[in-house]
Amino acid sequence: MNHSGARPVPGGIKLRRGHLIVAAVVALIALLAAASLLYLAPLLALLDSHPSTAPAHGVPTPAAPPPPLTSSKPINILLLGSDNDQKFQGNAVLSQTMIVVSIDPAAHRVTLLSIPRDLWVAIPGHGSAKIDLAYAEGGAPLARAAVEQTFKIPIHYYAWIGLNGLVAVVDRLGGVDIDVLHPVLDDNYPNDFSSNGYGTERVYLAAGPQHLDGRHALQYVRSRHGDLLSDFGRSIRQQQLLLAMQQKMGGMDMVLELPAFARDLNGHVKTDLDLVRLTQFALFMRGLHSDDVRQAFLTPFMRDAHLADGQAILQADWPALDAYLHQLFGGNLYASKGRRLYLFTGTRVVALLKGAQVKDPALTPDGSRLAFSRLSGESAVIMLADASGQQAQAVTPASGPEGQLWAFGASFSTDGRHLVYLTDRGKLKSSPQNLQPNDLGVWTYDASTGASRQLVWPVPYSGGDSDPSYRPGTTTQLFYTTYLYGGQPLVPVARLTTMSLTTGVPIFLSPDGARNFEPAISPDGHFMAFVHATATEDDLYVMPLQASYLRESQPFPSDSAVLLQRGIVSQPVWSADGSTIAFMMLVKGSFDLFLLPVSTAGSIHAAGQPQVVTQGSYLDADSRLAWGP
Repeated sequence: MNHSGARPVPGGIKLRRGHLIVAAVVALIALLAAASLLYLAPLLALLDSHPSTAPAHGVPTPAAPPPPLTSSKPINILLLGSDNDQKFQGNAVLSQTMIVVSIDPAAHRVTLLSIPRDLWVAIPGHGSAKIDLAYAEGGAPLARAAVEQTFKIPIHYYAWIGLNGLVAVVDRLGGVDIDVLHPVLDDNYPNDFSSNGYGTERVYLAAGPQHLDGRHALQYVRSRHGDLLSDFGRSIRQQQLLLAMQQKMGGMDMVLELPAFARDLNGHVKTDLDLVRLTQFALFMRGLHSDDVRQAFLTPFMRDAHLADGQAILQADWPALDAYLHQLFGGNLYASKGRRLYLFTGTRVVALLKGAQVKDPALTPDGSRLAFSRLSGESAVIMLADASGQQAQAVTPASGPEGQLWAFGASFSTDGRHLVYLTDRGKLKSSPQNLQPNDLGVWTYDASTGASRQLVWPVPYSGGDSDPSYRPGTTTQLFYTTYLYGGQPLVPVARLTTMSLTTGVPIFLSPDGARNFEPAISPDGHFMAFVHATATEDDLYVMPLQASYLRESQPFPSDSAVLLQRGIVSQPVWSADGSTIAFMMLVKGSFDLFLLPVSTAGSIHAAGQPQVVTQGSYLDADSRLAWGP
């Protein structure tokens, strides 16, 4: 009998040790998994407890999907707070607090915008009412829709917190340090923590530095009976508490503390933030300094009013308010100064592309990509980059058989795949002894193939055409300025022009002898802003556009244009929602940036006064502006 298989061998010993090692690794992984589950359980329970955020019938869907925190786009969160004690049934609670928190990763900045609860607005599907009714009638989806519709601000996430939740968070932080702005005296403060939720109590908080626990912090931000500013004063105190909480969180390890916060908040918070995004935001907020937080209030744009039934409400000066909100949330506006590129986001200005000579920025409609002309010596190329100007690559040549080349005035198609621009590419070689025309023609670049082709051939010796752009929604209809000479004696003429790329036939939209230039098409493609030059001014006009133009007509379309702004105006551009036109205007020797609210409903007219964005900035008036979401 062969017993060799019963004898221990070195290989068998090694195999058993391997089993032990594997078993130990498996056990360690199991322990780590169990620990992770214990860590994540409170967070998962908190995040899984929110109700469905699908909009009800008749409620608009969210305006835009949330961008990643690594993008250059702001992320907006709607914070809601309610009195949800025993007096109320389920979710039928008014939102006593509404704050839009806008996180701008590119600028490393946060904006807090308080919305007064008594503001009279149109609530989708419910007529006109105070804005605090939206949450009571339709929960977070309707509150989100009301804010988006009223303020034209995309809301990507929401977070709702009840009274006890706020108290628990402040207590978990160990209280907050607040400089009480003025004494808080309230003989009729609602006793939220009584057995039935009814009744009142007297509250007194002395002015000056205070360390407040959760219950006293709630009293500070909720009381309004003793505040001369009423809800406005309460909005200021609410933002003050948020900043105090953010400062306390800055000294904590939020990754380790999140489960404890989740346990405290379970049942008191509803949100559509997922675990990954919640952790990202916590870490982002932890790295903020006081200068990185901007507080915004709507007080200057509100007035008290009363309905026929005696109900007190707030009414807004909407044109002025819209212009203010465009400064805060109106997206990214690019301009150049001294051939340096600058990004305007709200009231903050960021210099981009240090050391580069830049002209004519342009954005894709979604704001994700930037094009611009980069100048070097006696040539210029079109560059494509991300929204911050990084990862740039040239898509036009700096020189060719013709010699050195210019490329300016880029503009994107709606899908971002095509770029129309100006260049002297294809010109004939020229010398002092053999002068040849050197004019800018309109070309297009296809990002999917990398190919360029000429669309419009300029009038020789006119300098060429300018200001090209596709009509939004199509790549077969082009608008641009034709420069030529007309009249007797000959004088320089600038005529607004459209061309169907199907037929290749240019059609003038302004008369012979006119000086109309710098056309800017509204995002819906229905209107054109342009500059009309007189002997002393360059004025801003807006005119309606037909769906298409088959032949030249008289009177010319520009004859029906409406004057919106007198002065020396340059480079108009529309906001992404079509409600505002930005332009540069000469003031005391400096071209500065202005925003003009515009209405095209019924008739074309300015919906308010132009708002000054810069003063004494000396922007480049020959360089286009770009404005994206």
